[in-house]
Amino acid sequence: MHSKQHSDGWSVCKTEEDWKKLKSLIEFHTTKEPPDLSQMETLYRCPPTKQTLVKLLFVNQEAVGFYVVRLKGLQEEGGPPFELPILDAVFICKAHRRQGWGTAMIEELLTVHFPDENIGFSQPISRSLELVLKKFLLSNPRHRDKLWAVENCGEEGDRLNLWLASAVKRR
Repeated sequence: MHSKQHSDGWSVCKTEEDWKKLKSLIEFHTTKEPPDLSQMETLYRCPPTKQTLVKLLFVNQEAVGFYVVRLKGLQEEGGPPFELPILDAVFICKAHRRQGWGTAMIEELLTVHFPDENIGFSQPISRSLELVLKKFLLSNPRHRDKLWAVENCGEEGDRLNLWLASAVKRR
């Protein structure tokens, strides 16, 4: 079976081969580039295939990163449904960081996948993603009311506007 070549950028995880690449990236992260807890990085596990948006980052046709969004309405372990789409995990291999892929991910979430919705970012947010978000919000004021740091399912009392949170930290 001939596999489709991926162009550089984020691509929806659809095929069995894509899911194998995701599992391989999670294993790579665990063994070769483990999370730096001082930077608020965390370990990942393979997400469920239903009610999630999973995208792989391809550079030179090689999978080098991924992100996982839990979709609005998802209900886990009998808890309340998710109130908004929540970015639950993002990983980019160290060799491919600081090249604009995080910003591209945020823009894609806001313009392609969830243009008319607020978007949550599950806490803890890594220091590197926090910096990307802060830079993005500084240069994109129209999106400042749409991005939230969330706990649990993102219910009313479990979210904090990221722009306001960064403004408080600057004081």
